[in-house]
Amino acid sequence: QGYNCPVLHLSPFTRQQAQELVRRRLGTDAGYFNFRSSRRTQTALLLLEQSPLLRQTPLLLRHIGQLLDADAGQLRDMRSLYTALFRSWLQQCCAVLRKQRPDALLPPDEDDLFKSCVKIACWLEQEDKEKITAQNMRKLLNGKEQLCWTDHDALLRHSADGTVRFSHGSFRDFTLACALTDGEPLSFPVRATELLIHFLELAGGIAQHRSRLDASNFKPHRYAKRYDIRFFWQDQFRRKDGSS
Repeated sequence: QGYNCPVLHLSPFTRQQAQELVRRRLGTDAGYFNFRSSRRTQTALLLLEQSPLLRQTPLLLRHIGQLLDADAGQLRDMRSLYTALFRSWLQQCCAVLRKQRPDALLPPDEDDLFKSCVKIACWLEQEDKEKITAQNMRKLLNGKEQLCWTDHDALLRHSADGTVRFSHGSFRDFTLACALTDGEPLSFPVRATELLIHFLELAGGIAQHRSRLDASNFKPHRYAKRYDIRFFWQDQFRRKDGSS
C-alpha cells in the first residue's frame, strides 16, 4: 500500500474490462457517485459500443474524459478520436506556454505546436530514430524549440538527458499520416505501419500516397484481420532502397 505503479497493457480490453476502467476514470466506482459523473459515464459507455476500436485501445481509454469534452458527433472512427485528443492536448500545451511567456508578442497557437510535432515526426522517420536531441530540435525548428518545452508531456516526452520523443508511438503515426494527407514535401518514404495505413484509409485512401510509403514490413492480411476490412487495391509500394 502507498505505492503507485504504472500498468502496461499488452492486449486489448474485453468489454467488461473497458467498462470497469471507464467507471474508475470518471469517478463512478464504488464509494463515489454524483449525477454529473454518472451521465458522463453513461455517455462514455455508449461511445464504447459505437467505437469497438476504442475498447481495444487502452491509451485512448485512459483519456476518455478528454474525448467526452469533444463533440460526440465528430468521434466517428480512430482518426477522429486521435484528432479530438490532439486538439485537447494542443490547447492545454498552448495554455501552459502562454502562462510561461505572458509578454510574448506572438503567443503560440495550436497550429504552431502541431506543425512542430509534424516536423519532429518527419525528422525521426527520416533519421530512423526514436528521439531527437535538443541541438537537432533547435536546428529543425529554427530556434523555436521552446514551443515544445512545456510541463505538459502528453504528446512529447522530455528526458533528463535533454532528448525529446513522442510519448506514444501512435502519436508519431498520426502526425506522419497528417503530413502525408496535408501534402508535406517529404524526400523519403514513410514506413507503412498498420495504424498509419488505417489513418490514411480513413482520410480518403492510400492510393495517392503509395509512392511515398515503405511497405517492406507491412502485412496486409494481418492488417485486414485486425481492422476487419477487405482490401480493394493492388498497390505497389516503394521500399527504403527505392525498389518496388
